[in-house]
Amino acid sequence: MRPHQGGKRFSSVQNAVRLLNAFSPEEAELGISELSEKLGIAKSTVHRLVTTLSGEGFIAKDPNTNLYRLGISILAISNIVTSTMPLHQTALPVIRQLGKKTKESIHIGIFRDGEVIFLNRIDGINTHASLSMIGSRVPAHCTSSGQVFLAYQPKETVNLLFSKG
Repeated sequence: MRPHQGGKRFSSVQNAVRLLNAFSPEEAELGISELSEKLGIAKSTVHRLVTTLSGEGFIAKDPNTNLYRLGISILAISNIVTSTMPLHQTALPVIRQLGKKTKESIHIGIFRDGEVIFLNRIDGINTHASLSMIGSRVPAHCTSSGQVFLAYQPKETVNLLFSKG
């Protein structure tokens, strides 16, 4: 195991997962130095992890920028996750029927840690294409779906989220 900020130690597997989680829509491409700084681990360790993950398709290197981004293997796994989730399987026929009936956009999401994670969507006939992407995370207060979730959360949960800004 390798040390991390604050003396906490992580296994190689934990560091690999932390590396994958370091990417976001705002930081879709990162270099070795940035990853090292974000994770609090040595550049040589980051390079070894990136090389291993690249070999399995979980990380890809942009040849023009020499920065790394998530690879196609992530997409393949995410499709397995969403298609086998009981919520997805149960909701899909319902949202299709609701979409046909209302001609409106339908979103399915879950509330986690103050955010909405979108699992599926159907765009309405008379509406603009939705900006929400399957798998994207959005602060709950920034979306109508999230506001519905917030309306049914305990007061303490809402107060904690708003205290964070």
